[in-house]
Amino acid sequence: MNLQGLSEAFPPQPHWTAQDVPDLSDKVIAITGGYGGIGYYTLKALLDKNAKVYVLGRNESLFDDALIRLASESPPITRKPLFIQCDLSSLHSPVEAARQLSLQEPKLDILFCNAGVMVPPVGSMTEAGRDLQWGTNVMGHWILINNLLPVLLKVWEESNGVDKARVVHTSSSGHQYAPTPTIDWESLKADKNGNAGNGHFRWVLYGQASRAVLLFD
Repeated sequence: MNLQGLSEAFPPQPHWTAQDVPDLSDKVIAITGGYGGIGYYTLKALLDKNAKVYVLGRNESLFDDALIRLASESPPITRKPLFIQCDLSSLHSPVEAARQLSLQEPKLDILFCNAGVMVPPVGSMTEAGRDLQWGTNVMGHWILINNLLPVLLKVWEESNGVDKARVVHTSSSGHQYAPTPTIDWESLKADKNGNAGNGHFRWVLYGQASRAVLLFD
């Protein structure tokens, strides 16, 4: 493991934590996922600071479970997020999710691109016949961001250039598993036998998607 890998595996103590987040009473924020892990704790911190939060997710039952968990926190999180259906592995669902959110909110202050797929079964693909990890983690968020640009840009426009909307991506140290020196574009589509991956292991494909998310930033 190189020095970068070691620093990612054993990061230093943070100097800024969730307790340092300012009051977000006037902010509208969306997060993809939010049921567990980083997504859940991001959601919890945002609600604790009074933000209006939309969870864009594939599974509403997991969203309901998260609500129960939030209510059981000590102290309980009483502010409730809103749910919008969004399957990032689809070419169409992120477009509709963005439309639904735009109908409800004239502007969006922050978008957390948090949801993702990690090492699914070999051969997993999107409905469009692309590697599932790339289609979900990279393309799904790209489609969502592009369709939310009008409400993201409204933050700048309505503040006369004082404020800016933010898009935050969650990636992974798994980017170190990516093939070198660049993206293997052939691995993203199905071959003549209907299999994606171009012979790469699942972790390599995950690393490739994680690298692309880093480049996104």
